[in-house]
Amino acid sequence: MSDSAIPVQVRGRYFWKGDERFLLRGVVYQMKGARPNGHSPTQDPLGDDMLEDLKRSLPLLEELRLNTLFVCTLLFPFMWSTAYTPREDSIDHTKSHEKTMKLLADAGIYVIFVGLLISDDDAEDDLTMQCLSTPRCCINRSAPFESYTQDLLQEYFSTIDCISAYSNTLGAILANEVINSVRNTNAAAIIRAVTRDVKKYMALAAEVYNQRIIPVGISSSKILTVFQSEFDYLSGGDQKEALDFFSFNDYSWCGESSMMISGYDRLVDRFSKAHIPVFFSEYGANVTRPRLFHETSAIYSPEMTNVFSGGIVYEFIEGLNRYGLVRIAEGGQLEPLQDFHNLKVGLNMCCNVQPNTSVEWSSSSNTASMAPKMPQVSSDWRAKPDIPESPVDWEEARKQIEDGQWIDVEREIRAFEMEELANSMWGRFQLDGTGPHWSQ
Repeated sequence: MSDSAIPVQVRGRYFWKGDERFLLRGVVYQMKGARPNGHSPTQDPLGDDMLEDLKRSLPLLEELRLNTLFVCTLLFPFMWSTAYTPREDSIDHTKSHEKTMKLLADAGIYVIFVGLLISDDDAEDDLTMQCLSTPRCCINRSAPFESYTQDLLQEYFSTIDCISAYSNTLGAILANEVINSVRNTNAAAIIRAVTRDVKKYMALAAEVYNQRIIPVGISSSKILTVFQSEFDYLSGGDQKEALDFFSFNDYSWCGESSMMISGYDRLVDRFSKAHIPVFFSEYGANVTRPRLFHETSAIYSPEMTNVFSGGIVYEFIEGLNRYGLVRIAEGGQLEPLQDFHNLKVGLNMCCNVQPNTSVEWSSSSNTASMAPKMPQVSSDWRAKPDIPESPVDWEEARKQIEDGQWIDVEREIRAFEMEELANSMWGRFQLDGTGPHWSQ
């Protein structure tokens, strides 16, 4: 195995590549807009059929000295060209990813698979974001217990089977911004149940045919009224049900700022006792254009690397939201924007700085005893400590794994269903410079 393909592991509250700390220097990566090769903008961006797109991107990713791609194949309407019919968008476990993942491994780049998806919620006219599943089969934040089904878990397991095959898979996001207010905090019980089931499935697959066990986590919306409870609930208690890492989207550093003005100093305090890796799953507010990316000097500073494991810039390709680092020029070539050059300066200043690593937080045997207590039900937190029993028949699952038959779920989504969903979403996506978010 080449050095670039050494699997990244969790030990204590840090990521490790062998015996060295691994700090994420990443970007949200997806293809959008009309593609020169005729592909729909909602394709799985790391399917082997997208290899030529990745080859065009790779020199720029290497120029930034990035080591992580946060692969979000988004279904937001601003990413759809009128020339295309909206359709299902996810990490497609029926496709080969061998060529693209090898290309990235050879470049020393790891992948966190997100496969972000959106489901319509007729009950409260709300939107649910979920990953490693499909729009027909995902956690509904307003009716989470009803959406927790065998079909949902089958979709997770199939994707886990696919991405576990690659040594440069860093991890999988099991839930992305599912909790966005106090009213749907009860969905945390289902996120925790899914975490338990995915971990149990990976352990079973590892036992049966030595499949790799990958770290699993979530990406949080960072809703301040529930942020601490969300972390404690999903990372505390029985570790068989708990996350391996925690990430969140943060756009609080805007232009010329500081640790104090942005609130980064308070984030350090908040997670000073975190027993698992924590990182920024999105950062880079565009209130000021071009973005300065001065926050990189803070994110990779000794003060923050003692607690945090780096971050992911939003995002690679320029869209209508104007968060891109590069744009698609005439002929399909990628043209770096000023944001790209500013980020390059910021990251180059940090790449050779050694992280501040605390020995007491570097061992999982030590940090396991530091897991937080799960929060009790309150006016601001509605998830009960008890989670539902799994709908999976684990004896049958073992038989199917042994027979190589797990899992086959219908993935075809009718185009008119997705078009209706797209039309319903247009008026509810806000772009105000503080980061993409949904109107409440």
